Amino acid sequence: MSWSEILSIIMTILTIVSTIVGYYFNIKQKLLDAINGKIDEVEGNLSDGKEKMEYVVSELYKLVPIPYRSIFNKSVIEKLVQKAFDKIEDYAEKQVNKKTGK
Repeated sequence: MSWSEILSIIMTILTIVSTIVGYYFNIKQKLLDAINGKIDEVEGNLSDGKEKMEYVVSELYKLVPIPYRSIFNKSVIEKLVQKAFDKIEDYAEKQVNKKTGK
């Protein structure tokens, strides 16, 4: 094998890896963007917190392309959703404290 063939193979591998990594971040951003909408959607419709979480996670899981479902499994999505719930709760608490003067 010549150096040009080796470089060609390396460039092909790097291109594939960078495409996969770029698509990973694209999917993650789409999930992050969809989380707040799904949380808002369930707030008025479901009463149980666990039921809300399961609904949001299952709806977001449908957005993940099949080849990436091993990376963005339901456990990973649940952690992203929980982080969003926590941030929303913190924000609401800050707003209440601001209104009450605490």
